[in-house]
Amino acid sequence: MTKPREATQYFTISGVLHPDNRLELEHGFLTTEPGHAVEEPDSALVAELADERGRPLLRFRLPYGLPCTDGGPAADRLVIAKVPYPPATRTIRFVLDGVLVHELEVPGEAPLVELAWDPGEGAEGVRVVRWRGEHPQGRPLRYLLSYSADDGQTWRPLSLPVAETEHEVDFARLPGGARCVLRVLASDGVNTTAALSKTFSRPVQPCYAMILEPEDGTACGAADRVRLQGQGYYLEERQPELDRLDWVSSLDGPLGEGAIVELSGLSPGTHTITLTAGREGRTGAATVTIRVG
Repeated sequence: MTKPREATQYFTISGVLHPDNRLELEHGFLTTEPGHAVEEPDSALVAELADERGRPLLRFRLPYGLPCTDGGPAADRLVIAKVPYPPATRTIRFVLDGVLVHELEVPGEAPLVELAWDPGEGAEGVRVVRWRGEHPQGRPLRYLLSYSADDGQTWRPLSLPVAETEHEVDFARLPGGARCVLRVLASDGVNTTAALSKTFSRPVQPCYAMILEPEDGTACGAADRVRLQGQGYYLEERQPELDRLDWVSSLDGPLGEGAIVELSGLSPGTHTITLTAGREGRTGAATVTIRVG
């Protein structure tokens, strides 16, 4: 019988390269998701992965560049990448123009983590999800909480890497499905351990309505033109809704349909403007209040 081939693992790299060539890295995580594992052929920054004897296993040129700024000088460089990770890796060296700028030693033992949250408590509304983690060698850990609505085929991050062992989750903003699951990853900097919740089901969510204009609390004159702009979003399909959009005022009734509606001559007073978005059976609503006159 042929042994199943193990999925390729990738090591996530996130950090800052300072002008003095110090490379400051966040905790990395091991993942089987290959997205963004793209080498930069002309990069001067190279990750070198070696085994316990120091023999090279992989060299990977890392993309790095300027962060987004407001036009001022920016000397630091952002380093964000995924690198294929051979299982025999024991050292990760970072070399810039041939000079060693940082080195990671892979701990000999992996973290331990247990997800304490039980979906039996209810997976609706806002819930605090808790977990427990430790490292056999006392290494500091970072955690990453994710959610899947398709039994782990795809994952949606719910947190940044954090040292805390709990995170508040608003399930109303997450897609539903028949086989939903939470996952927490614990990393000691390289080694990564996953803990999964029990599988649970959640109903398909209504279309999420968003009012982009006007802002809540806007005041305008009776002769002013008012611009309504909004859209919907289906969480499960990850698709926007730009057509099935209805606008209604609490004072003047129906105002129009579509992503953009231009108005004039609204009645003086305080209007509650409601946007209803989505197809039949999946509608959601959002409101803002404006004062006219």
